[in-house]
Amino acid sequence: MSNGRHGLRLRPEQQSPSSLDEIIAKELAAKIIVSPLKIVAIDFDNTLIDEDSGSWMSHRNTYIRNQFYWLIPHILHKKWICIASFNQNTPHPSNENLGIVTQTVVRRLLKLTDRNLNKQTIHYRLATEYKIIIEAYPGTVLSSIVYSYVIDYSKLLGRQYGKFEHLESAIVKIKHYSTTPVSIEPFHVALFDDHPRNITVAKQIFPAALISIQEFSKKCNTMEPIMALIEHVVKRSTQEKDKWLLKKRKHARGNDRIDKM
Repeated sequence: MSNGRHGLRLRPEQQSPSSLDEIIAKELAAKIIVSPLKIVAIDFDNTLIDEDSGSWMSHRNTYIRNQFYWLIPHILHKKWICIASFNQNTPHPSNENLGIVTQTVVRRLLKLTDRNLNKQTIHYRLATEYKIIIEAYPGTVLSSIVYSYVIDYSKLLGRQYGKFEHLESAIVKIKHYSTTPVSIEPFHVALFDDHPRNITVAKQIFPAALISIQEFSKKCNTMEPIMALIEHVVKRSTQEKDKWLLKKRKHARGNDRIDKM
């Protein structure tokens, strides 16, 4: 473990990944970049980090999983990254009056070393400089995404599994911060999460992949556990886009026939 400014906590392999893992990370990032995906959503506890943080834990006690630590820098600025968490992300003195989710992203992932981060503007900075949106502990209003694409949405009432409300809020912010118009369809989104029910529900609408805690812990020093997951979400995103385009073309042809009648 290495402790630099602000107690930056890195594993030795994070400072110097193997040449093979670095190559794999770049190749996987390239697949994401050329895919239809616009938003990569990542759960926080047990997914982005390798433990359950709790609301008040200091960022000094968290480790980002190697696979995401190596991958994310290669897609920064190119795809939107949404950290979707049920952690309350409550500002606390132990985290410089930022929530643990925000502080972990700022200090651990981005390695920002500003001495005085402004909690009033940090989320604006993350969005405009890095294309990162943090959505923690959102409300329970059923998302319009669910109404639009899930037939039996009554099954989703209560706790909103699938992170729909996180993503709905993130999409609103993305459209606000983007300098050009942004259109988001379900195949533009991919979710990585360790909770099986979140993934089961999310897959009804958009690409999603289950993070196996056991597998990622067993093979923590290699990109291997995440390779098939990224292949899966990229493939499904492409397939769903093709279906969407085909449906649009059929609809357009139908309108043409009506116009000619």
